[in-house]
Order: sequence, then C-alpha cells, then structure tokens
Amino acid sequence: MADRVPAQVFPPGDLIEEEIDARGWTQQDLADILDKPLPTVNQIIKGKRAILPDTAKRLAAAFGNSAQFWMNLEAAWQLSRQDSAETDKVRSRAQIYKLGPVREMEKRGWIKSTTGYGALEIELSRFFGVGTLEHVPAMMGAARASVNGQYAGMTASQWAWCRRACQIAPAVRAQRFQQSKIPDAVAALKELLCDPEEIRHVPTILANVGVRVVVVEHLKGTRIDGAALWPTQNKPVIVVSLRYGRLDHFWFTLMHELAHVYHRDGMQADVNTAELGAAQVVEAAEVRANQQAAAWLVDQELLDVFILRTTPLYSTQRIRNFARRLGVNASIIVGQLKYRGELEWSRFSRLHNVDIRDVARESVLCDGWGRTVPSF
Repeated sequence: MADRVPAQVFPPGDLIEEEIDARGWTQQDLADILDKPLPTVNQIIKGKRAILPDTAKRLAAAFGNSAQFWMNLEAAWQLSRQDSAETDKVRSRAQIYKLGPVREMEKRGWIKSTTGYGALEIELSRFFGVGTLEHVPAMMGAARASVNGQYAGMTASQWAWCRRACQIAPAVRAQRFQQSKIPDAVAALKELLCDPEEIRHVPTILANVGVRVVVVEHLKGTRIDGAALWPTQNKPVIVVSLRYGRLDHFWFTLMHELAHVYHRDGMQADVNTAELGAAQVVEAAEVRANQQAAAWLVDQELLDVFILRTTPLYSTQRIRNFARRLGVNASIIVGQLKYRGELEWSRFSRLHNVDIRDVARESVLCDGWGRTVPSF
C-alpha cells in the first residue's frame, strides 16, 4: 500500500479494518503481529483510542507504509472532530490581541480590565473610537522609531501608543494651527536650549502656533521616541516618550517631530518624493526631519568649523565654551558630535547625561509612570 494522505477524513480504524480484511486477518491476528493486547487494537479500530507514535511504527511495518502516514491520518481525524466554533473564537481573540498589548494597556489604565472576550472587544472598540474592531482606522502621522537604523512600518503597539497620545491631547489648550508661524516658534524654542529648567515653556510656545505637546511613557518593546500625529486635520499633536531622559535627546526628538509637522509629513506625500515608493517616502521624510532638527538646534556651519579646528583634541572646556557661544547646553553639542561619529559614545558622559525626565513630566501633560490622564 503506497504512502498517501487521504482525500477524505475518516477514523484510522476504518482503514485498519479494510487492511486486515484484505489480508484475511482477524483483530487477534493483528494484535499478535503488533505485539499489542487485543483490547488495545479493538479500541483503536473503534476510534476509542488514538494511534501513538509507537503504534504508528508497528502499523507501518505490518502494512508496508510509513509511520508518518498513520500519524497524519490520526491527526487529520482528531482535528476534524474539534469544535470549529471554538477555533473561530480563538481566531477572533488573536485578531484582537494584534491590535496592541492588551494586558499592559489594562495595567496602564487605557482600557478596563476584563475577563471575557466580549467585554475586551467593547473596551478596545472604545479605545480606538470605532463601532467594530473590524475597521480600526490607521492614524495619520510620522514617528521616530527605528530598528537597526532602518525605518520600518509602525507596529500595533506603537500605533496604540500614538492613539493614547491623541486621546489625551485635547486637554491641552491650543490656538488655531499656523504652519507659517512654526519658524517663529523654533526661534523662541532656541532661547530655551541652555537651561534644562526652561523646558517648562515648551508646551505654551507650541500651543500658541496650534501644536499640542504631550508625553506618553512608551510601551514595552516599542522602541519609539516620538511622533507627529494628525488626529484631525490642522490639529497636530507631538508626543514624546522620554525613553531616554537626556536633555539632548528630548530636544532632538521634539525638533524632529516639529519638522514633520512643519512639512505636514504623514498627511500627504512630499512633492519632492511623491514618485518614490512608500518606504522610500518615509525614509526621505525621516532623513529630512533629522537634518532639520540638527540645524534648528545647532548652526551646522559653525559646528563644522568647530570640528575642523578641534578634532581630535576635544575637551570639556572647549565644548562648554563652544556651547556657551551658541547659547545651548553642552549636552546638545556632545550629542551632535556623537551623532556625527566625532566622539565615542562613552566620552564626556557627565556633559552628555543631563536628565530632564522630572522637569519634562512636570511641565508637559504626561501619561505614564503611575499616572493616567483621563481621555477626552
């Protein structure tokens, strides 16, 4: 008998009966051949006992086929007997859990803790603002998140994080969005770059040009630093995670996302990159935002001159003097030098590691670190 997979699903015992009848054997004969008790063979034939690997090998030797054939036959039969309604429920639950890290969202107070599938579906529908989870809309925006230096599509957890930012952002009062006023806002922000305490003025400066700023603690594994979101047209939201609490990282992330808002990235394709593929458009927008953020923080021509005159003899005093001349914190200069590869990451850690988490969390509307902001 050839090794085959049955076109129809039926109990393996039916085929065993056919085979012993074709050979003129009795069940006792087969039991003797297999060296198995007669009750065991009888139960297998009646479908009351499953074929295990050892029995499959013995049947293969007796009938001249493979043990895998008998295991496949048994597996197909067992699967056919399972309740399809239960597998449908499992499939539906899996789809729900793909929308975000449910348990962490419950822990953070974004959704209520539930015990049933139906209640969880209702909570997630409320969180995403939809009537049914079959049509969860993609949000419009651009985010600063990378894997091994390559910009990738947003994950479900990252989008859930962005959605949370959009939920709490309406609590921030802001003027009508004025894209043309962003350069003025940048000029005002640059006046704050020297003293970490000046971060407290950031929300007001950006709210005056219609940009809302919030802080949302990142979800585990998201590796996301910030995002520029458009929950509705002409009401942009900048969210930062403070995943790294350094002063230079906060300012670079903020300016990066503000560059996205200025160019309306995430709302429409840029005219200079419209003919590129979607991934290339994202990459181009990210590169542009990086360049814009660096230039807004530090005059790049002056930085070039400083590097030319100083490398490789960098010192704490030289960096501080240069930072003082530009009116920025030395942490920002060190960050840009490291970004350019001028400094190893471990150098000038005292200048670089200026922690601003406490200042930022007290100055900007913040969700996380044990604090849950009501949704609006």
